[in-house]
Amino acid sequence: MNDKREVKRSQLIHFMRVFNQTNSEFIGNLGDLSAKGMMLYMETPIAKGDQLSLRMDFPEIFDNIKSVYFQARCIWVQQGENETVYQAGFELLDSSETMLTLIRQAITYYRDEAR
Repeated sequence: MNDKREVKRSQLIHFMRVFNQTNSEFIGNLGDLSAKGMMLYMETPIAKGDQLSLRMDFPEIFDNIKSVYFQARCIWVQQGENETVYQAGFELLDSSETMLTLIRQAITYYRDEAR
């Protein structure tokens, strides 16, 4: 796949869980993250172009915040090496200053330095 990202994503040592904001349905585990996008590992694929209201739960509390709520659009989907897992890339649509701060803190705290 051609990497057209404007901002390099960081792989994290902890899979943060991502949920549908509306019904709390589990969507997937965070694979990598940047201020502009993320990649999720999912058991059920979604359609390219789908826009979702999501909630990401942090394992640690940052600035008294345990979860962050945001909108994201699916840019690509592919089946992973394991046939039961899909990978999907998302563009973050509403990066508020609070969310950007939380993303930076999560990247700093959970970055996988070995990768």
